[in-house]
Amino acid sequence: RNHNEATERVGRVLASELPESVKTYRIVEHNSNVPMLETDIDADNFKSKARYEGLQPDLSETYISRDPSHTTIANFQPNNPSRILFNARTFWNSSFGGPENFYIYEGGAVLGTGYAFNPNYALKTNAKITLIDNYNEFNYLEDNQNTSLPRVRTLVRRYVRRSKVRMRDLYGHWFDQIGSDTYAQFYAGYLESMFGGVGTEVLYRPVGSNIAYGIDLNYVKQRSYKNDFGFLDYNTWTGHVSVYWKPEFLPNVEVSVSVGQFLAGDKGVNISFARRFESGIVVGAFAAFTNVSSK
Repeated sequence: RNHNEATERVGRVLASELPESVKTYRIVEHNSNVPMLETDIDADNFKSKARYEGLQPDLSETYISRDPSHTTIANFQPNNPSRILFNARTFWNSSFGGPENFYIYEGGAVLGTGYAFNPNYALKTNAKITLIDNYNEFNYLEDNQNTSLPRVRTLVRRYVRRSKVRMRDLYGHWFDQIGSDTYAQFYAGYLESMFGGVGTEVLYRPVGSNIAYGIDLNYVKQRSYKNDFGFLDYNTWTGHVSVYWKPEFLPNVEVSVSVGQFLAGDKGVNISFARRFESGIVVGAFAAFTNVSSK
């Protein structure tokens, strides 16, 4: 999770295993078989500072990270670019303060599979299997409040009560680097448990910067809560311009600000704050301000 720490650990392993004739260690980090970051370590300088030869040795002075060069990208040969994908994980969803029961919970497993046709394009799907819950205590499936906004999330009880096994998503996904420090993705299909559609996103992330910029645009249609493949009548465009910031004075914290149109068609800004702990747990909070009247 800490790039410098990971780089220095790899450098120590390479320094102990490779011959003295190797003067540069080159590390290429990739995501989904797309090169993302290239780091060159000066072998002699690294070994000297790792042995504490000199006053206050700083290992970070022995390596430099940059956008992968054209040569690196051309010579990059990932293992098994075409392959079957599989993943499995457990989940636990809970909420407090419900009208029927103070504590509502759901637990189970998510099983995923797919096929990567090449380093850039894949077809993926995930099934959600609920093994334990107390959703049978729901006394109603939707509230009876009159609202000018479409029900984009308030029908969630109908979705979770329909079946213990549900297709969470099924979509095609394309991802690639389209320029210096610039990445793009395109996706289409059943994108999540309540909506399907098509969308694209572009992210500009300068190497070494703690700020990144993104823009996304999506056309989505609300999925049916009666079966896995149908749709309801509601559809809309949604998209945002976003800024992501990792403050240097707050380790493992990310702050994001997004401006655009939300699922219900309202326009405004969303501000989120998230902290990742060493255990991998992420805790955060968000606030949204839109043009919808509080009345």
